[in-house]
Amino acid sequence: MTPTRKTSPARLALAGSIALAIAAGLTACSSSSSGRADEPAANPSNGAGSIAASSIGAVDRTPEHEAFAKIGYRFEWRGFPFYGSNLNVQFVDIFGDTIVVQDDAATITAMDPISGRNKWSTRLAGDLTRFVGSARFDKTLLCASDTSLYLVDIRTGTIKDKHRLAVVVNTPPVVDGNMAIFGSASGELLGHNLLSGYKQWGYLLNGSITAKPVSVGGGIGAVSQGGDVIIVDSRNGKSRGRALIFEGLSNNPVAGADTLYVASRDQSVYAYEAVSGRRIWRHRTSTPITDQPAVHNGRLYVALPGEGLTAFNGATGEIIWTVQGVKGEPIGIRDGRLFVWDGSTATIIDDHRGDVIESTMIPGLKALKMTSFVDGDLYAVTPAGSVAKYTAID
Repeated sequence: MTPTRKTSPARLALAGSIALAIAAGLTACSSSSSGRADEPAANPSNGAGSIAASSIGAVDRTPEHEAFAKIGYRFEWRGFPFYGSNLNVQFVDIFGDTIVVQDDAATITAMDPISGRNKWSTRLAGDLTRFVGSARFDKTLLCASDTSLYLVDIRTGTIKDKHRLAVVVNTPPVVDGNMAIFGSASGELLGHNLLSGYKQWGYLLNGSITAKPVSVGGGIGAVSQGGDVIIVDSRNGKSRGRALIFEGLSNNPVAGADTLYVASRDQSVYAYEAVSGRRIWRHRTSTPITDQPAVHNGRLYVALPGEGLTAFNGATGEIIWTVQGVKGEPIGIRDGRLFVWDGSTATIIDDHRGDVIESTMIPGLKALKMTSFVDGDLYAVTPAGSVAKYTAID
């Protein structure tokens, strides 16, 4: 009989050290970022990080799946778009065929929505660069810092071009045709031509623009912190109509097919005609409005402090229903049920009657997003970079 060989404690310790060193090396190899704060990106990474993300994705590190089951969703996968200490999620964008996550060290990672694997990872700039958000232009990802626009191939992560912006911007771009429109710190609404790489027009408002502009009725609507409301032609920046409210926004304006909606800190909800900028209706509230509104199928949903989540007839301003005590942002609808997220609690409301169907705590999330406002999948994102996908339970 062959004798059994016993492994000494020292040998075990050595083996463990080697395994840790190999794991550390794989993690280092998966990153395309530089250690220097002032050094921009090199090349996209498609290596060990993707493999590691898919294998670690099997580990349960999100809030209890039972909380999602209560609101009708089941767990599909979990991925990790980046690795490293002291890194946090800054932005998350869902573009249908790609999930893009940006960390606070200026690295963007693209994830496959089917498997949760990392497709690529690219560092855009140094740690000190201030980014404001991203948008998509066909097969190009537009990543905006406050002074530059990075054009990234969304399929490979290759930086194709970099445009210098004419002014310091505060908002992600809204794309209309070949134009990217930004709100700026100086109060200028900037029309940047994506084909030429230069400013095409600008429209100066009173006060800085921190709320993201929105496409509405073939034009662009924007609101400044000085209370200017403007609707312009995206091609040439010419005004269709301009109005004045009494204070700025803590959220973003939203739009229906031909109406711009503004929920302001001046304790009012406004509706403006997209063609002319004419005010259609106004609803006064008792306190400033800060939660993000949403529009769907002719209804405007706004959480009114002291009143609750309110559904308005978007055309007339008539209140359809109000749910006392519910706050937050409406993020989608499934089977006639409206999903509302306030940062820690998900509330499900019957969209016809305004009754609360379910409410559950889901703590520890950076964001909870749907792929589309109607019948979308849910993505739960933690501050440290875990992304989990949940699909509807049939």
